[in-house]
Amino acid sequence: MAATKFLNESCKRSLARDANCLKQLDAFIGDLEIKKVHMGTLQSYIETRKGQGIKSGTIARDLAVVRRILTLSARVWRDENNQPWIDTAPLLQLPNWEDAAEPYPLTWDEQQQFFKLLPDYLHKMALFKVNTGLREQGGLLATMGLGSQSPRAKNLHFHHPRKIGGL
Repeated sequence: MAATKFLNESCKRSLARDANCLKQLDAFIGDLEIKKVHMGTLQSYIETRKGQGIKSGTIARDLAVVRRILTLSARVWRDENNQPWIDTAPLLQLPNWEDAAEPYPLTWDEQQQFFKLLPDYLHKMALFKVNTGLREQGGLLATMGLGSQSPRAKNLHFHHPRKIGGL
């Protein structure tokens, strides 16, 4: 019931990913009351996914969805007597087995394939970031007021350095 409520009331771009995560979790905790969901009842899910070779970052994102639902159950959602669904949201420890893939530079072909998948409004900013390494948080873009949500950012035109100056 909590997962269904979360999916029906959420409005976010990653909702399809969250739905897939909750579908995976259903086999492990789908029959439990919300107040019985905690690290102990999630442990078999974590161990199974790890055994399947799933990285800890992916499992942590899945558990973050559960944590969000538990938080909503404790702080926002109310029953017919105006009581929260659960008293407190249990602490969920997100795994980190230091198994993240090593970063590597994209080849020109990979970059081209990646950019084809992006919607138009992200293409220019992604091209700029790939070629400069700058990020929004605390960097030049934020200083200039050009974060990705800025209307000014949509009007920026960036060119690959090899195309500047007739090179």
